[in-house]
Amino acid sequence: MREAHVEEKTMSSGKRISPTELAHFGMVSRGNCWLTVEAIADPIPLTGGDCFLIAPRTSFILRDQPKTHPRSFCEVAPKDNTNVAHYGSGGAPTTIVSGFLSFDSASLKPFTELLPRLILIKADQAQTLALHSTLRLLASEMEVQMPGSEVVANRLAEGLFIQTLRAFIASGAETCKRGWLRAIRSTDRGCA
Repeated sequence: MREAHVEEKTMSSGKRISPTELAHFGMVSRGNCWLTVEAIADPIPLTGGDCFLIAPRTSFILRDQPKTHPRSFCEVAPKDNTNVAHYGSGGAPTTIVSGFLSFDSASLKPFTELLPRLILIKADQAQTLALHSTLRLLASEMEVQMPGSEVVANRLAEGLFIQTLRAFIASGAETCKRGWLRAIRSTDRGCA
């Protein structure tokens, strides 16, 4: 379980940034969980292969059951210098590959106005193969930590963001497609 907005992040540049300024993404690679997003009434069930993107300035919670009491990421954060947080009481394991994207301050306001609070791409939708492939590459880069891993991970995260928007547009959920594509073209350098 994870609750966003609990602590500032320190970027590679040393700049501290509030989690509210970040877009959070994730993919359930196995198992299932429930996602609660600010201003969305009901918890959303997620299963293996589902991908999500949470807009900046949006709170969210991941839980094993809709009524489970949430715990902050600080409480379950990895203590052994890995990127893997273990939490739970022995039920069926769930694995979530997740991360965040930051935007420069000039890009943040347009993105918070354009993006819905949640973009959910279900596993059976078209274009999820590209998302899954990119997320697996990203997880691999973060796990191995070879020279240049941070640079590769940042570029993969930028690509993941654009692939998520493409899948969202392809789903037909967004009616103003040309506006979304213009937004991607004009601000894609804002990801970090």
